[in-house]
Amino acid sequence: MIMVNRYLPSVLALALLFPPVHAAQPPDVVVSDASGNTAGGTSALSSLQSGYKNSAFGGAALSNDTSGFHNTAMGNGAASAITSGFGNTAVGSQALNSKLHWQRVDIDRELKQLTEQSEGMRAIMEESQSFRQSAATR
Repeated sequence: MIMVNRYLPSVLALALLFPPVHAAQPPDVVVSDASGNTAGGTSALSSLQSGYKNSAFGGAALSNDTSGFHNTAMGNGAASAITSGFGNTAVGSQALNSKLHWQRVDIDRELKQLTEQSEGMRAIMEESQSFRQSAATR
């Protein structure tokens, strides 16, 4: 003899009353503009005039950027010191928000470029010196 659980009819009745629930993505209320800029938060990307493909999420994130492109800022006041620029990423509250830090980044980039140029010049000078030495021995 098969024993039927005494709660089975109640469980089946409840299953019929409540349809299955499926998780769904909520509607996307943040929309990018025609230039691919996306902002979420009070004053985020509020000064932008001609930039494109910038993303800013958080109050005042990238708020002073007027013409930058491919910049990303996430956090309250993140990247607020950037007024223009390319490919910057700031994550965290107040990240990249001081002019001093921003200038340091620029100086580091210039120093790297100068180092690469000086290494190229050093190679040219060494080649020139060896050419002069070989010409003097002839």
